[in-house]
Amino acid sequence: MPYVISIVAARVEREYFFGKSPIVIGRLPKNDIAIKENSVSRQHAQIVEAGGQFFVEDLKSTIFVYLNKRKVLREALKHGDIVNIGGAANLIFLLHPDPPLLEKLIREITDNPEFSAEAMALKRAMVSLADEIVHQEPADASSPQTSQSGELAR
Repeated sequence: MPYVISIVAARVEREYFFGKSPIVIGRLPKNDIAIKENSVSRQHAQIVEAGGQFFVEDLKSTIFVYLNKRKVLREALKHGDIVNIGGAANLIFLLHPDPPLLEKLIREITDNPEFSAEAMALKRAMVSLADEIVHQEPADASSPQTSQSGELAR
């Protein structure tokens, strides 16, 4: 039976065993996996089974879902995958008990500064800033523009 191990703030929180599909992940206490962090949306993501395979799906969260450090909307899960939820929690997906792999992945997450809360917060801030830049209104073509030297362009 597949299950996930949640790690929040570099600390193993708990094991969740799958007895149904979907498994909803988010900030609300009624979710199957509740993560009490502000960067986690109320219903952030879900793990669903389809055709004997499991998938992680982003539920239009604001801070995204990462699978093995890659932003995803919907992606198949494999044994040993690491799902990051809103930069606040890492979930290790396992199809069956695998103590050596689990120990290795927990050590990788808790010892790796890239998975630290600070690194994930910085990543969220960078994504947010990039999103603001992409959605920024273009400068009005009729307004005077300045050159790099600060002079008005003629």
